[in-house]
Amino acid sequence: MATNGTATVFGRAKGVTTWTRLGTVAVGSTGRFSYVHVPPKNFEYQVEYTGGTAVQGSRSAVITVLLAPTVTVVASPTTVNRGGTVRFSGQTYPARVSTQVILQFFYNNVWNNVLVGATASNGSYVLNARLFRPGTYYYRIVVPGNTQYTTGISALVRITTL
Repeated sequence: MATNGTATVFGRAKGVTTWTRLGTVAVGSTGRFSYVHVPPKNFEYQVEYTGGTAVQGSRSAVITVLLAPTVTVVASPTTVNRGGTVRFSGQTYPARVSTQVILQFFYNNVWNNVLVGATASNGSYVLNARLFRPGTYYYRIVVPGNTQYTTGISALVRITTL
């Protein structure tokens, strides 16, 4: 067991090849250590143990932390006549500029794409969808992932088409 040495924590944004030294912490007598870092986007970590009491140093495997953007959605109205338009609007946090947003609805046990749009410069979006299928369905907004963030999915909104 690694004890009484030091651990150096390295990090890098996902997709970047160069590691940056984030900090060094003491390893306790039980072989444990603690380090806090709040990644701004998808991030990879690796720890190097530099040795301690009768123990040789070693390096950990790469640990990946994926961050999903928060995606909000508001639908208005939530009940519409067949052929009527529902306005789906919201925001991505952090704000993501010109990022694809996909409106989906749940039908036949599958999420189906309804409409595709993009975010504005402040991360907001508005999608106006004409709905024709009668019934009550759940809708959501999906923001596909990239190297910086994993896929973000909004809460569900329930819409009834008469």
